[in-house]
Amino acid sequence: MPRRVACLLLFAILAGEAATVAAEPIIKPKKYHGPIPRSSFALRVGFIGGPENTEMIEALDKDIQSPFEAFSEDFGTGLTVDGTYTYKVHPQFAVRANVSASFLRTTGTGTFVPDAAGLPDSVLATQLDYTRDFDVDLFVGEVSALYYFSDAAIQEFQPYVGGGFSVGVPHAKFKETRIDHDNRTLFQEIDRDRWSFEPGIHGFAGASYFITNLWAVNAESRFQMLQSKFPIDVIDREAGRLREVDVIVHYDAFMLSIGVARAF
Repeated sequence: MPRRVACLLLFAILAGEAATVAAEPIIKPKKYHGPIPRSSFALRVGFIGGPENTEMIEALDKDIQSPFEAFSEDFGTGLTVDGTYTYKVHPQFAVRANVSASFLRTTGTGTFVPDAAGLPDSVLATQLDYTRDFDVDLFVGEVSALYYFSDAAIQEFQPYVGGGFSVGVPHAKFKETRIDHDNRTLFQEIDRDRWSFEPGIHGFAGASYFITNLWAVNAESRFQMLQSKFPIDVIDREAGRLREVDVIVHYDAFMLSIGVARAF
């Protein structure tokens, strides 16, 4: 009899435990991906805004007098692409190298008479319509130091800030086509381009979100200070001829980009 009572009691306890387990939600255990490596490569795409070419526009348009008009547009928002290699020397400190390519465009149209600019009498009666394009493909290399506000962890945001030195390599291209207003024939075409190497500085802030220990999404904002010179021909009224001068093109810019990163 005692044995039967003991068996019934044990069965009741097991049945109660089973009911309790069945009532609890079944949670899938979180998968462990392993440690996040020190090195990573990120590829981002975004927009650049802020560069200006006002000095060139003002120098070229200053001799266009009423009733003739000029319509010029400065650099608008451009496309930028970044590739970044980062190496952590500490869970919260890193060094990185970044290369970027940005594409900037300006345009201008207008009508003028060359004699208003002091050119020879042989062209006094020629009214010209012009179109002008100034395009810059800006390549920038950067070396930076970074500070992370937290160590990298899977499925958590890791914000950071940093800054450093830059070398800009702008490839600037200027083209102006002048058409005779009356007979619509080509009067003159100016085509000039220049490569240059320019020092600069930059700063940035961003955040990464590791989906696994190897893959992350990355968003970043960056500010750069950079400029270059470009030669144009302007009228020297005292000498009565064209004179070449260098105008400053400003690439001080704010960039916003987003992309993916791969740790290895």
